Amino acid sequence: MTPLTLSVARLAKLNQLVTLIVIGSIGYFLDINTLTSWIGFCTCILLALLISATYLNKVKGFILLWTLLFVSYASVNCAALVGDFFIFLISIRYYLLVPILAFCLYALKLKNLQKLLTQWELLFAIQIPILAIQYLVYYPLSNSWDSMVGTFGGSPLSGGNSAGLALFLGLHLCLVLARQLYSSIKFKYFAANIIAIFSVSLLAEIKYLIFITPIIFILSRPKVLFANPLKLMLIVIIGSALSLMLLYGYYYIFYSSFLNSFSDIFVYLSPELLDYSYTNPDTGEVGRIAAIGIWYSSNEHNILSLLFGSGLLSTKQDFFLGGGGALQAHSSFQLGNTTLSAMLWEWGIAGVIISMAPLIVGASYSFKALRASTTNINKVTSSFAFSGCIVCLLFYPYTLSLTTTIQAQWLQALVIALAFKASQEQTKNAKLTLRTQT
Repeated sequence: MTPLTLSVARLAKLNQLVTLIVIGSIGYFLDINTLTSWIGFCTCILLALLISATYLNKVKGFILLWTLLFVSYASVNCAALVGDFFIFLISIRYYLLVPILAFCLYALKLKNLQKLLTQWELLFAIQIPILAIQYLVYYPLSNSWDSMVGTFGGSPLSGGNSAGLALFLGLHLCLVLARQLYSSIKFKYFAANIIAIFSVSLLAEIKYLIFITPIIFILSRPKVLFANPLKLMLIVIIGSALSLMLLYGYYYIFYSSFLNSFSDIFVYLSPELLDYSYTNPDTGEVGRIAAIGIWYSSNEHNILSLLFGSGLLSTKQDFFLGGGGALQAHSSFQLGNTTLSAMLWEWGIAGVIISMAPLIVGASYSFKALRASTTNINKVTSSFAFSGCIVCLLFYPYTLSLTTTIQAQWLQALVIALAFKASQEQTKNAKLTLRTQT
């Protein structure tokens, strides 16, 4: 390994610490999130440029493809908003950064990407004292659990990026389960991590992790999906039992004062997630499924809007450098309250498919790599990448943070890079094995 490539690998590790720890913490404690998020964007772009300069032949095809695809699609898509160049610039940050960064990270060696995952234990451990400070100092001031966000940024008084913390916890759970299955870690270590993940989730009131925990347990054992139905059922039971335990913790801490029994929590929480017509009576915010329903009912007679959207950032009420919000100005609803609903409004069905494509293809590639992997470390990487890609997809209908926060963008980019790299490495090993046999 040359000194230059070694430096790029080290810069990637440093950038991960800066993105997931420093940027959000400074933004939170100084309440300057707009500035720090753009600093984080610039550091990620700088890393991508350095990797591109080092591995130009490996990444130029991917970068050119996605840049041309984005520019071509955006040029047609934002016809109603021509003249506002800032909208185009900020859309690059929201929608082009993840694929560009992912394919730049993909140029690194697999062992360097795996070293990024070894930092996650430190990243997770740092969340605990930060959350303790937030609970003791900022929660009494805001009286809102949205102030409990760890190092993932946001305002201590008006709400933070708890969805970014939720995504990190979900992906860390995927990593712990993969290591437990393929790298022979001690049960005490495994149990301690599971307890810590759910404790942090409980402290930060991350309800969504309850619903996806059984799915994560299933995804961590992809070979069982078709081969062993009884074992699959056991995994579902274990994951569901953990979810129910976590849900009871939520009930006891947050809801027991006004709900009559534990079973009432299902009636209380389900409308926001599942009701097609739900609107919060206090804030006026529509439910996650309801937001998609409003999009469809508003565009069902306009096939072009359904397929290609209504314009870049047309659902955003405010963002750095101004502009945008063309649709929001004429609606009493928060149209883009999740990544999925915002992209449906702005990019249409075609744009959503394009945006999800790296994660969908990455899940397919990493699943094939897992089935063919022979070493434990490659099995851990492939298993994590497979479950991680699907977990990222599950967050599309849950939060807007996937496109608007640099922390969530970094996590997605790393998962995509690992998925494609694991597949490439397995293909290379298969060819090498074939040559030795012949």
